[in-house]
Amino acid sequence: MKLSKIGKITFDVWNDIPNHNGNIELIEFVVMPNHVHGLIFMDYENDDNIDAIEGDGDRRPLRNKYPSNYKYDRINEKIPKIIRSYKSTVTRIINKEFPNSGFKWQRSYYDQIIKS
Repeated sequence: MKLSKIGKITFDVWNDIPNHNGNIELIEFVVMPNHVHGLIFMDYENDDNIDAIEGDGDRRPLRNKYPSNYKYDRINEKIPKIIRSYKSTVTRIINKEFPNSGFKWQRSYYDQIIKS
């Protein structure tokens, strides 16, 4: 499929997401006529932010143990930030290059977390 100029912008901005978000791999992305689909892999096994480090004076830092669903809570925090940034960047570029396009996103988005 040949993308329109606006479709190419949405595609290019999507592919730039890992440059602004650590431990993310883009799996798939499809530009449809009036929406997009994307799969993101978030590697929280190697994310330094998943466990907090606590220290106690001269003692050695200990890993703080979180409930097993903690990493999924972190994903739930990060996905909205990624989507908000993506939609904002796409909108800004499109409105600059095509000021009369009338481009708008739908108000929300649908996401599904696949736990493994």
